[in-house]
Amino acid sequence: MAKTSFTRKQIESNIETDRKDTQEKNTDNERSVFDAEIERKTLNSLEGGTEDGLEEVIENLNQAQDISSNEFEEGTNLLHVKHGEIQEHKDEINDGLERSEKDDENIDSTIAEINSESAKSSLESARESVQQDMELLNESMQQEEQIEEQSNEMNQEQMQRLKTAIGEN
Repeated sequence: MAKTSFTRKQIESNIETDRKDTQEKNTDNERSVFDAEIERKTLNSLEGGTEDGLEEVIENLNQAQDISSNEFEEGTNLLHVKHGEIQEHKDEINDGLERSEKDDENIDSTIAEINSESAKSSLESARESVQQDMELLNESMQQEEQIEEQSNEMNQEQMQRLKTAIGEN
């Protein structure tokens, strides 16, 4: 008899952690994008008192944009690491789902072969437990995929806004 590597509670905990971590990382990236947009807006509104002063202000604002851009890049890298963890969780869920499907088939075969109605009743209960696992695993996979998809979409949108803010679009 093979032993699985996780519990239902661990799956739920992973999903909650993945959701929380991706939201935090996307929020951090949003701050960097917002800063870059404000810095660009400020750059575009400068009039300058003297040419020298204006050049210094522009240089400092460009440095601030570089910092915001670097912070966004670091945040995106951390987000990619988190997406790797999510993929690991999805792989675990998929493995569990495949094992559950095999268990369901085995129980089905056993029910078909067994003669005792009492034993069949117990096996039906076992099959219900396996099917509950399959349902939980399918739902968990969908949640993990949704978390990853939403995070990717938000990151892409933020990246476009950042490129516009720093003048790469």
